[in-house]
Amino acid sequence: MAKSRNGENPRSVALVGPQGSGKSTLFDALMEAAGAVVKRPADPRNRPATTAIRVGHCGYLNEAWSILDCPGSIEFAHDVHAALAMVDIAVVVCEPDPARAGAVAPLLRALATEQVPHIVLINKIDTFEGSVADDITALQGYAGSPMVLRQMPN
Repeated sequence: MAKSRNGENPRSVALVGPQGSGKSTLFDALMEAAGAVVKRPADPRNRPATTAIRVGHCGYLNEAWSILDCPGSIEFAHDVHAALAMVDIAVVVCEPDPARAGAVAPLLRALATEQVPHIVLINKIDTFEGSVADDITALQGYAGSPMVLRQMPN
C-alpha cells in the first residue's frame, strides 16, 4: 500500500471481487464517466472473463487517479495480491446474495491482514429481492472490521 505521496503521483484504486460480480462493467462506466472512449460489449452479461489487470487513468476532484480492474478468477489471485500491495484503496465488488458472501471471504481476509483500506460495493442491487441487512450480516462474518451500510443514490 502506498504510504506517502507527493503531488506528482496519482492515487490508485483496485477493483477486486469474484468473477462475474461486475468489476469490468464498473471499470468501463468509470472510464466513460471520466471521458474515455470505451468499447463495451453489446450485452455485458456475455463479457469474456478478464484475465489480466486493466489500467485506466482519470481525474477526480483535481487529483489524478489510476484504476485497476483486477481479474476475479482464483487462478489470478497472485495478480490481485500484487495489485493490492500498490494501491491506496480497494473496492470489493460483490453480488447482492448472502449465499455468495463466502466468495469474497479470501479477499476480505487479505485486505484486513495487509491493512489495505477498502470499501465493499454491493453491485447489481437492482436485481436483488432479499434483504440488504442480511447481505451485510453475511459479509460481516468475513470482514476484519465492522461494516457500516451507506446507500448511495443513483
